[in-house]
Amino acid sequence: MFTNILANLLEQNEVIAALPSLQQLYDWLKTQGQLALYMVLIIIGVSLAFKKEFGKAVGVVIGFGAIGFVMLNPDTVIGWFKAIANLLGGGA
Repeated sequence: MFTNILANLLEQNEVIAALPSLQQLYDWLKTQGQLALYMVLIIIGVSLAFKKEFGKAVGVVIGFGAIGFVMLNPDTVIGWFKAIANLLGGGA
């Protein structure tokens, strides 16, 4: 009986549609990474502001902004590197 049910499900491709994917885990990890990035940025920014090292604070904000942009838009950054490779003659 169980084998008949399993065979029917396989024929209807319902099992394949019900399989879990890792997309939810990826989204969760991406969100947690962004939150960790913001927390570190705030902690470093506040500590540098209390030390009155505003030049370093601006550098940290720019650096973390670049890291955040890469995390949020990896396809855009890959496209930039491909375009640079094509300009240098190394692209296909």
